[in-house]
Amino acid sequence: CMIHETILSVVADIFEVPISQINNELSLNSIKQWDSVNHLKLMIALEEEFEIKFTKDDIESMVNLSIIESTVSSYIDA
Repeated sequence: CMIHETILSVVADIFEVPISQINNELSLNSIKQWDSVNHLKLMIALEEEFEIKFTKDDIESMVNLSIIESTVSSYIDA
């Protein structure tokens, strides 16, 4: 899925990890690079990439790859 691939690419870029190390289990607590600063960078990068705007609640809830993908998809499919 194009959305999935794009999210993986953005996550890899922000957290400076190879795409091969990213899976649906990746979460806020699973890698040290995922701190509050990089979380915001990730949200901003995803908003720019997909030309969408997340709510504060979205940003706070997007703590793993599955939630990120479903949230992004909800904006794109809307």
